[in-house]
Amino acid sequence: DGFENSFTDDTKSELLAGMIPKESKHKVEFLGGAVFSDGKLMGYLTESEMLALSFAGSFFAPRDISVNYPEGSDNYITLRLKQPHNSKIRVKTGEVLEVEIETGLSTSYEYMGSGDYKKLSSEFKTYLEKALSKAIIDVINKCMREYSSDVLGLKSYARVHFMTNKEMEEYNLQEKIKEGKISCRVKIKTERNGRFTFV
Repeated sequence: DGFENSFTDDTKSELLAGMIPKESKHKVEFLGGAVFSDGKLMGYLTESEMLALSFAGSFFAPRDISVNYPEGSDNYITLRLKQPHNSKIRVKTGEVLEVEIETGLSTSYEYMGSGDYKKLSSEFKTYLEKALSKAIIDVINKCMREYSSDVLGLKSYARVHFMTNKEMEEYNLQEKIKEGKISCRVKIKTERNGRFTFV
């Protein structure tokens, strides 16, 4: 209320609420994030890494992104991404900790270069789903293995597997996380009311 959103023009951010008065006309550029473990600063994430983490953690604000596609070409596709539902996170405990992340996004294309729209949009959707899945796995692995940080709160998801806190402590989730297996599935649904610009 009364504070400028730092992510998009029409969605307020709770992360920076109260820091930037709307009347000040200041703009905030989101450059990345800090990673903590047990109250200690362990490292930093880039803007792209934070974006991938926000998909997995369900704190993603709708925003427009431009993607170079096909890679290495002069063509860019601009689209608006939204996350209509929270991600699903499943944790399986055992000798090897297994983490499954499933997240969905909806998109409307704002700009796409000339060519066969149906073919291009279908191929790009598959490409983007795979790219986002890999980006999410990479950033979670970085946080867990390099920074020993449980950024997604996996401990709370794993707790249902244990009868007592003592059993949970003996499992040593923090150590299991470092050797855990992570899988991620991103599904993108294209909205039909998007605006299209062809050149």
